[in-house]
Amino acid sequence: MGINLALAGGMLAVYAVPFLDPRWFAPLALLGFGYYPLLMGLVACGIWWVLRRNPRFLLSLLVLLVGWTVHPRFWQWPSMGESDAMNLGSSSDTGRKQTDPFVVMTYNVGNFRLPSDAGPEEKDEFASSRDYLVHLLGSIQPDLAGFQDFVSWDPQHFDVLRQMKRDSRIRGFSFVGLNRERQAVCFVQKQNHGSSTKPDWFSGLGLWVRGRVLDFGYYNLGEGDSPTGLLWADVVLKGDTLRAMNVHLASNRISTRDLQPVRSLDLQSDTAKQSIFRIFRKIAGNARLRATQAETVQNKVKASPYRVVLLGDFNDLPHSFAVCLAGQGLNDSYVAKGRGLGHTYAGGFPSFRIDHIMADPELPVQGHRVLPGRHSDHYPVVAVLGR
Repeated sequence: MGINLALAGGMLAVYAVPFLDPRWFAPLALLGFGYYPLLMGLVACGIWWVLRRNPRFLLSLLVLLVGWTVHPRFWQWPSMGESDAMNLGSSSDTGRKQTDPFVVMTYNVGNFRLPSDAGPEEKDEFASSRDYLVHLLGSIQPDLAGFQDFVSWDPQHFDVLRQMKRDSRIRGFSFVGLNRERQAVCFVQKQNHGSSTKPDWFSGLGLWVRGRVLDFGYYNLGEGDSPTGLLWADVVLKGDTLRAMNVHLASNRISTRDLQPVRSLDLQSDTAKQSIFRIFRKIAGNARLRATQAETVQNKVKASPYRVVLLGDFNDLPHSFAVCLAGQGLNDSYVAKGRGLGHTYAGGFPSFRIDHIMADPELPVQGHRVLPGRHSDHYPVVAVLGR
């Protein structure tokens, strides 16, 4: 019973995380990592009491019921097939005109570097991560896509924007990105090959739009020259004006060096203990910065004159203070239509859902999907929004 009480108290603390500002006490940010162990412990205790025909199983049941709005942020019942709405992302133009939804994507392309642990079978037929992105845009046919850790070109690789221009499936787009001076710039590629503005060098955040861009801008969220922050654009999609907000919040900056001793499973060694302490310290410290960044993002969402679609790499747990604050008043596409665990980070840690698409309640979520493939340390996330 003592173990059961401890697990129940821990789970109640996890439920309270969105109300516990890590700027008060940074280790509060670590509570969310206990969700899955606590969930399994409570279920095990409940089964134990049921087998013993002891009414104490009600403790686990009651605590789990208290968090009925929290559990959907971490997991959803799996489905045997995709929803019909998700098929709109790759359907014919005729099929999309019938319901006229918005197809939205967010993807941290990881500077177009393949994960070091990706095997040959995971790299499939695409020669590079840039080729995969062009293929992805052509097959999904999104109306709006937000990219993080984006680099348009470098001396060793082709210009991905020029490659997009040559693909007949995705001609006639606008791209808002950050140039060398970290200023927001809009590149417009028109249907006519010969009439388009000259591409610039873009790095960091990017917004790809199949529509007209009315206005745009960039907010540095306190990380200096880091390619993170908030990039926004007022866009006209299918006759509706929306404000797209692409965010990349502070990373935990957990390196392979930090993870190596932990992966060795020799947790009693001094090296492993130091690595675990260093990981927790990084998570807690950066959670404080993300809390401040999320406060700024939420203020920008509230100040928007148009309906908002907020997407990007939040680098935090789905039930964290920062994610819940930034997305306050918006619908999470995974919570509405997701399936399974919905993990979006393809690296080793944290293996959680850290990439999100959130939308104004007037844009009902019709579908959500995390796409497979190891072309970055993140997976692409696609949502279908109604009108």
